[in-house]
Amino acid sequence: MSPEDNIYLITEHQDASLEQLILSQPLGETHYTKVFLYQILRGLKYIHSANVVHCNLKPSNILIGHNCDLRITDFDHARIQGTKVTEPFSEIQCFRTPELLLGECTYEFAIDMWSVGYIFARMINRELFSLEDWKVNSLHAIGYPPRSMMSGIDDANISENLEPLLNTRCKPLRCYINTTDLEAMGLAEHLLAFDPKARYQANQALLHKYVSFYHDPDDEPVSEQRWSVSDTDYVNLPVDTWKTLILSEILDHHNKQLSSEVSSKYVMVEMK
Repeated sequence: MSPEDNIYLITEHQDASLEQLILSQPLGETHYTKVFLYQILRGLKYIHSANVVHCNLKPSNILIGHNCDLRITDFDHARIQGTKVTEPFSEIQCFRTPELLLGECTYEFAIDMWSVGYIFARMINRELFSLEDWKVNSLHAIGYPPRSMMSGIDDANISENLEPLLNTRCKPLRCYINTTDLEAMGLAEHLLAFDPKARYQANQALLHKYVSFYHDPDDEPVSEQRWSVSDTDYVNLPVDTWKTLILSEILDHHNKQLSSEVSSKYVMVEMK
């Protein structure tokens, strides 16, 4: 195939998005909530192992097949972990995390984990907050930054606006998430922790009791390649070069599969 030829990427058909499912019927405390949350965490473990932050996780970007398999989609806003935030705040796609509200300047894995917490809460509640109200209500739900975090806020306006709120009594998160499942509530609190350093990472969340029934370390793959900030140079490559790279990746994938199948057949013959 020459660079001038077209390359068509064909993906599996998915029946609906998680957003559509949440709006059509409440998942609440059903086992579907656990199954879907586990799959999201499993997918994020792989994405983060490649050093990539999705940056736009939300129910409408998670697709569901007829067999309830989930697919994480829409990587238009994905960034390499540690990349500096350059977009205006209003253009940042991910659910407004506390650290972004406080002027965090780099994209970190904790941003995705916060989004997972929001998605988890929505699966239970159907609706938590609208994005328009999220900037204010998220702080009311999880509290205001500890004074140890206030010292790290560079934006004087943000610091000045938050200072009077430090002594405000906030409602516990359980007042906003309607569940009697203590394990679900505990996991939500770890995912929606104010301090990103205290927030669970994907591999930690997979070990939590709420989803541990589905946890299988032998079936939770990680990426063979870890992207770095220097790899962002790929963005400006010509289209023909992208076509060549995509074709090379496809052929490499098929060669690996073929090699694996041949090895398996050889082992079976030897066993006979």
